[in-house]
Amino acid sequence: MPWLRQNYFYLGTMIFLLITGFFLRTYFNLAPATENGFSFVGTDPYYHARVVDYVVENKEHIIWDNLLNYPTMGGNPRPPLFDWFAAILGLIFMPLFGGNAHTSAMYALTISPALWGALTLIPMYYLGKELFGRKAGLLAAFLLAVMPDHIQGTGLGLADHDPFYMFFVVCTFFFLVKAFRALNEKKWVANWKKIKDMRVGLRECIKNNKISLSYSALAGFSILTVALTWEGHVY
Repeated sequence: MPWLRQNYFYLGTMIFLLITGFFLRTYFNLAPATENGFSFVGTDPYYHARVVDYVVENKEHIIWDNLLNYPTMGGNPRPPLFDWFAAILGLIFMPLFGGNAHTSAMYALTISPALWGALTLIPMYYLGKELFGRKAGLLAAFLLAVMPDHIQGTGLGLADHDPFYMFFVVCTFFFLVKAFRALNEKKWVANWKKIKDMRVGLRECIKNNKISLSYSALAGFSILTVALTWEGHVY
């Protein structure tokens, strides 16, 4: 295959970086996180575990929680997407754990930060490649794979939503760069005071910028994903 002959070095290097990145985020944490039940790092992961368990058991999101702001009850501050991802992944792989939905979901939640932390190397490579070339993309992916702070924040057992939404944050920047690169710029509307000129101009703009608008839509979808994952997305 001509494409494979031309790209085997970059493909092989990215596969190696993905495996290395995932290994660094899982190997040293696996036993402490799972040998005595499930031990999470920090407080937030324990509440994510409660929400995931609730979703698995009731097949709906927990909105008002009796265990929050006791005794008056409080609202679940977490958007649903990350917890639902872990819950659905747990239900999918439940047969591998003897039909135990709780155990399967907790493993899915435990491994999620390492999984998404490693997967973030992919959009990071493409973002670097788009801005500065393939070698820069590989360098960016390598630096992220071995960055101590990122390894710490995406390690197995730190079952928080940060690695999940950061994947889509990087995707957002990549799609925005692609959208700007593909943008066909010109004065589309001759006279903004005339409705006909506005209609014709906007129609031509859309017609001649389908690729740019498609990337813009993907960037918007990525931002939406962040909003459905992190309550601080407005920042």
